[in-house]
This record gives sequence, C-alpha cells and structure tokens, in this order.
Amino acid sequence: MQRSNKALALFAVGTALVATIGGCASRSAAGGPAAGSSGSGGGVPTQTATSVPTSMPTGSASATSSAASSSSGWSSGGSASSSAPSGASSSSSAARAAACTPSDVTISLGHTGAASGHVGGALLFTNHGSSTCELTGYPRVQAAGGLTAAIQQTPDGYIGGLADPSAKPPYVELAPGQVASAVVEGSDIPIPATAHCSTVLGSLDLWLPGSANSGAPTVISNPAGTCAAIQIHPVVSGTTGRQGQ
Repeated sequence: MQRSNKALALFAVGTALVATIGGCASRSAAGGPAAGSSGSGGGVPTQTATSVPTSMPTGSASATSSAASSSSGWSSGGSASSSAPSGASSSSSAARAAACTPSDVTISLGHTGAASGHVGGALLFTNHGSSTCELTGYPRVQAAGGLTAAIQQTPDGYIGGLADPSAKPPYVELAPGQVASAVVEGSDIPIPATAHCSTVLGSLDLWLPGSANSGAPTVISNPAGTCAAIQIHPVVSGTTGRQGQ
C-alpha cells in the first residue's frame, strides 16, 4: 500500500515537470523570451533594447552647425557672410572738384543766331588751368557801362537751357581744355508792336557762377535783342548752351 502511494506521488511530480517544460517550450516557439534566457535565441528583451537617438545633443548640434557655417561662408540666418573690412565705406558719393575761378576759366562768346523772333548766343567757359574744376548755376550778367536792363535767370528758353526746366542746374566738371556753355537770349520783336527796339545795350558784363567770383567782369557784345527782357540760362556741358546737345 505504501509503495503504491509513493508511485502515485512520483507520477504526479513527473506529470507537473512535463507540463512546465511543455509550457516553456510553447512560449519560446511563439517568439516570447524563455525564462532565464539571455536573448540570444529568442529575440532581444524590450527592456534592454537600445534605440538610436533621433536628434543630436544641443551642444553637438551647435558645434556641427558652427563648423558648417564656417566652411560654407553662410551664416545661420542664411545670408552670405561679409568679407569686407569693418572700416570700409560704402558711400557712392564722389568728392566734388573745386569751384572754377577766373584764373582757371575764360569767358567768350560762341555761336549766335536768331529764330522766330528770338536772338541770342552761347557763352563759352574754357578751362585753361592745369586741374579739373567745377561750374554750377547761372553766370552773373548785367548791362555793361553802368546801363541797366532787366536780365532774368530762367532754366530754359527758346534757344537753350535745361532739358528739364524743373530740374536743378547740373554740376559741370571741366577738365583742362574742356568747355561748358550757357545761353543768353532775348527777343527782337518790339513790345508793343509799334515800338522800336532799343540799341543802347550793346554789351554785357559777365562773371562765373557763384558770388565768390566778383572780380573784374568779362565784357562781350550783347548777342540778345533788347526789345524784351534778356534771359540767362544755367551752365551745361558742351558748347551749344542746350543740355543734351
């Protein structure tokens, strides 16, 4: 009787061991980790798996960005880095030449003519000096010999003047030997129509533009009629007294 009980006990233990081993084998076959397994045969346990970081640490990313910026010449903002010296100037305005003086420039009368009741001529300003100088504005004009006459400063007229009457007089640089000009003009039509033109204003006193040039004037024969007010236009480049021509 005792032997039978021992045999039954051993049979029960054996049955339990077989069931345990079968369950472990079943879980291993299904892909799960077996108890006590190091992961070499049934997959890596999730709690020990290592993942590749999707972003670099802040310090490393900053260093990499800085190195890329240095090698490519572009800043982090996406604009090209400047290689100009810090003290370099970007001003595009050139230094102007000194104003012409009577010792540099001579005044003479150039071409004269008449058209549709307008008469006049071009005053020529020739630089006979050794350096470039500059003229701008209206020449000073008055009747010679102490006579008086109405002389108007106008930007343009029938014979000459500025291409754009609303523009300011240009700065005209005169290199040695170069010539600038300004037109003086008037009308030879009597006003009123029954009047006769005056002939007493036969010459004009001329000065360069600018109040500083107030020495002895250049005297020329008056190329403009005296029936109406005489007009003087600004100095322009060239010899015609008409800007752009």
